[in-house]
Amino acid sequence: MPTIAFVSPKGGAGKTTSAFLLSTALAKLYDVTVIDADPNHPIQTWANGGNTPPRLTIVSDVHEDTIIERIEDAAERTRSWSSISKEPRRRSSSTQYRRRIW
Repeated sequence: MPTIAFVSPKGGAGKTTSAFLLSTALAKLYDVTVIDADPNHPIQTWANGGNTPPRLTIVSDVHEDTIIERIEDAAERTRSWSSISKEPRRRSSSTQYRRRIW
């Protein structure tokens, strides 16, 4: 499963917007899972508005202690594409997170 990760310690860098735009575009052709790991869950909030493409799945029950399991679940469920929007809180966890998905 190809994986695209949007990770930056800086808020307002465009991670969520980029993940949202790319995921909705890819969902026109492929099954896509977005793991919305932002504590505010902006992509899930958008999806609750009823505008979600049929081939787009949003996973938002993600925390630092469950992120790896959610990625593995997405890999089983979505064979095509996944994108992740995450703003790491600690350097050690973001380093571990990047190593695991790359």
